Amino acid sequence: MRGVCILGERILEISHSPCNYTCTANGLRDVYMHKTGRYIPGEMMMVFSGFADFVYLKNEREVPPRMVFWTRSLKDHYRGIEHIFRFKINIKAGRSFPFALNLVKKEIDKGNPVIVGPLDMFHLEYRYDLFHKAHTLAHFVLVVGYSDNKEEVYVYDCDLPSIRNLSYENLRLAWGKDEPGYLRKNAV
Repeated sequence: MRGVCILGERILEISHSPCNYTCTANGLRDVYMHKTGRYIPGEMMMVFSGFADFVYLKNEREVPPRMVFWTRSLKDHYRGIEHIFRFKINIKAGRSFPFALNLVKKEIDKGNPVIVGPLDMFHLEYRYDLFHKAHTLAHFVLVVGYSDNKEEVYVYDCDLPSIRNLSYENLRLAWGKDEPGYLRKNAV
């Protein structure tokens, strides 16, 4: 996988296709399309893996105004994706932030984008709609790069079209909580 590489910094070149409310599978879809060259619609990976089993809440007076809650465990969904799309998903969770961040950087250095979560969107500085406004769990993003000099990671978010910067400190805060039914904190 091509990308820019400077000591202590790397950004992978990977296409991203936004698709609202698909954070747990959107990054997997981006990686799948990048590695295979095959296009699949945004919701397809969600539906095939059983992610379509959910509750959708909409209330325009709340922040955020829409939320999705999956009714099966995330590991069950990922097992479905592995089976259907024939690739291996390796989850590591519950470790310390420095360990997890180092693991992310090692995978990026190998050319592998990494999904991280569950995240509390309250700490995602690029999400102006929610940053320091609402605690919204459990969100997932695809990390495609990092800079030790700037102390930030570069991410694709499921419903935003371009790459975003997220400081190490805000990543630590967002990533630091277990989310029952999804994954333990600092999951890679």
